[in-house]
Amino acid sequence: MNDLLDAAYEAAAAVLRAAPRVVVAAHTDPDGDALGSLVGAVLGLRAAGIDTVGVRVAAELPRELRWLDPDQLATTAPAGDGWVLLAVDCGSEARIAAPAGVREGAALVVGVDHHHDNTCFADIDVVDPGAACAAMMVRHLLDRLGVALTPAIATPLYVGLVTDTGRFQYSNTDARAFAAAAELVDAGARPQEIFRRLYESVAAAKLVLLGRALARTEVRLGGRLAVTWLTLADVTESGADASATDGVIEQLRAIDGVEVAAFVRETGNGGGHKVSLRSAGGRVDVSAIARAGGGGGHARAAGFTSDRSRDDLLAFIEAEALSRGACTD
Repeated sequence: MNDLLDAAYEAAAAVLRAAPRVVVAAHTDPDGDALGSLVGAVLGLRAAGIDTVGVRVAAELPRELRWLDPDQLATTAPAGDGWVLLAVDCGSEARIAAPAGVREGAALVVGVDHHHDNTCFADIDVVDPGAACAAMMVRHLLDRLGVALTPAIATPLYVGLVTDTGRFQYSNTDARAFAAAAELVDAGARPQEIFRRLYESVAAAKLVLLGRALARTEVRLGGRLAVTWLTLADVTESGADASATDGVIEQLRAIDGVEVAAFVRETGNGGGHKVSLRSAGGRVDVSAIARAGGGGGHARAAGFTSDRSRDDLLAFIEAEALSRGACTD
């Protein structure tokens, strides 16, 4: 850890320690790292004796992650104002998923994030692109506050770690990630139970949706780009909810020869779509494509939302992938 990052952790810990109240939020459409970091931070800050409220927007959580939030995250802003807002796993202010009034009522914002394209929007930015996940950073922050890990705190942090490393298979899996996993398991996180909840409790409707998405898969740019899509009708007819589409993009990235995978899902917000992007092999920085579309993320995993038509989006993604190195030798 360099001196600047160390100083940022210390500054964040000092502000949180002195805060009259801390409100914790993660990013929109929370994944395992976002929700795990959020819940872990809430429980850890409370263990440090800090008045803490965790918040999320009212949208339904992914089915595989609902067990992490046993009705402890509020969907409305707390009364009053003047709190410190702790934003975890948020690369920009626009990505913060918080009820109306939360941002406006904050006296100070602390950002804890590992996205390389973080916009440094907070009053105190703790940004470490080298961290495998935000959950690891939350653990470091709690350590600065003198918080001892318990099974309840270690479990959501382990969820963040195991999901953002792709079950310890992605390129962000380094020695620090394995060391963090060992620490969390020693503290009471149960890998087998967590694996079962995350990956072996799949609803049949999710497999129906996956089948539809895979049946529509198109491979373009000489095999370097794989795309597919799902509509609102697909979700409704399958009997699933929108969160059941999680994981489609990973199937596309696994296709031999593919460098960029793209999944377009209709959201129903005025004809809008959510786009998920993945880079296989790291040759193409998909966060650059996402930023061109108004979003962001990691070099190998990114996304954005758009009100453009599906056909326009697919054409845009193909042109961006080509211009950024896909299908070039």
